[in-house]
Amino acid sequence: MWLCPYFCPAFGLATLRDFSEACETSGLAMCQFAGMRNLTPSYRADLFGSNGRYGCSFALFCGQSFCLCISWFNSVPPCQFPIRVDFSIMDETSDSTHPDFWSSRYATGKTPWDFGGVPRALKSFLARSSTPGTVLIPGCGSGYEIQAFHEAGYNVTGIDFSPGARERAQTVLGEIAERIVCGDFFTQDFKQHSFDLIYERTFLCALPPARRNDYKERVAKLLVPGGSLVGFFWYGQEPEGPPYPLSEEEGDILFGKDFRLRRNDPVSDSLPIFKDRERWQEWVRYR
Repeated sequence: MWLCPYFCPAFGLATLRDFSEACETSGLAMCQFAGMRNLTPSYRADLFGSNGRYGCSFALFCGQSFCLCISWFNSVPPCQFPIRVDFSIMDETSDSTHPDFWSSRYATGKTPWDFGGVPRALKSFLARSSTPGTVLIPGCGSGYEIQAFHEAGYNVTGIDFSPGARERAQTVLGEIAERIVCGDFFTQDFKQHSFDLIYERTFLCALPPARRNDYKERVAKLLVPGGSLVGFFWYGQEPEGPPYPLSEEEGDILFGKDFRLRRNDPVSDSLPIFKDRERWQEWVRYR
């Protein structure tokens, strides 16, 4: 175990590339990056050593995760300390909380979550629904489900903050693409409008885990008493994201206080990215 005799406050300036190159020219023995999340990070650096061998640990703390770089030197490293990372080198297309992250993927066709139609479980739900009402679809993407709900008699509203998604939906939906709001699900003013139903597919798992409770609170606020959150929920363990799966325990904790689980079925036609870990669930808000 190496002890850190002092902490280096981060007042200098370097980019991740600068730091990496400095380590390499200083006799780098190990450099490991792990768990980097799409959240605003903080950082710290420690210089430590013993018996003529020196090292630098450089940690970027990002929400509940971190990126760790450890470098070992046989002598005092020539690179200057302390070091600060310049995060201006990280653009919005690498940040899943920014619309450009998703727009860039629609533009390049890298959309492994796009079903290209209506999943079987939703068709079954619509077939047994006897009283269509108002429905909201957060992160509606290409909008196939908007068409399905519309044809089933629902008054449907979709919302997506990605202009690229809306452009794609206009191609898919034609005139009914006007039912899509280009905005942020968490802040959009729906004019005090409540919904009988909120449909979930790939929106929750696209959110960083730190935003899950915000999602649950927003859904509960937008639903009428007795309204339902229905759709596809992705369960499992995954160290990186997006997508970010729920564990069974996390799902129960997240929804258990405000909702009761009415239906929980396996999904047989999942896309490869979600295969064997997707469930059709219907959560009913307590009155």
